[in-house]
Amino acid sequence: MSYLDFEQIWEMVDHTNIPEESSCAIVVLNPSLDRFIKIFTKFEVVTAFEYLAEAVSKFSIPVFVASTRDETMRLINKDESNVETQKFKSRYDDEFITRYTKILSTLPSHRYEYTGFDVFSLSDLKTSISETHRKNILICGNWLETDIIGSVFGSFKMSVTPIVVSDACSSESERIFYESLDVLSRITRIIDTRDLLKEWG
Repeated sequence: MSYLDFEQIWEMVDHTNIPEESSCAIVVLNPSLDRFIKIFTKFEVVTAFEYLAEAVSKFSIPVFVASTRDETMRLINKDESNVETQKFKSRYDDEFITRYTKILSTLPSHRYEYTGFDVFSLSDLKTSISETHRKNILICGNWLETDIIGSVFGSFKMSVTPIVVSDACSSESERIFYESLDVLSRITRIIDTRDLLKEWG
C-alpha cells in the first residue's frame, strides 16, 4: 500500500463502532502545562482527560506518553518555561490549570521522546504497544495540526487502528483545529469522550 493511498487507508478503518476498552491503548502527545495554557479548548480538554483517567483506572488501559525532543528540552529550563506560560495565562484559567495539573500527575512517569511529527517513528514505542496486544490506539494531546496528524499517518505502518479523541486534542488556533479535524475525518475515525462514555460507562 502506498503511504498516501487514502482510499485504501479509509477502507482499513472501522468508522462506525466504538471499540471495546479491552482492545484499546492510549497515546498522549505533548501533554505539558505550557501547551495546555496556550490552547483554546481548556474546558473540553480537562473534562476529556478526566474521563480518560477514570477509564484507564477502571479498565486497566495501557497509556503511553510522548513528547518531542524540543518540548522536553524547553521544559528542562523551568525559568524559561514559566516566562512563556505567563504570556498565555489569564485569571479565568486557574481552575482548569489546577484540574489539568492533577491529571498530569496521574500519567506514567516514563516519557518517550521523538523528533518530527510522527511518534510512531519510535521503535521502542511500537514495541511497547505491540506487547500489549491492543489493536486500537486512542490518540490525544497536542498539536492536532502537526503531531496528531503525523502520528495518525505513522500508525498505518503498524497493524493498529488509530482513533483520534477530538475533545482530548487541541491547538492554539480554533480555525486550524477544525480544519485539521476535517482532514483527519477523511482518513481515520474521530470520536470524543461522550462516545466512549455511552459505550464504556
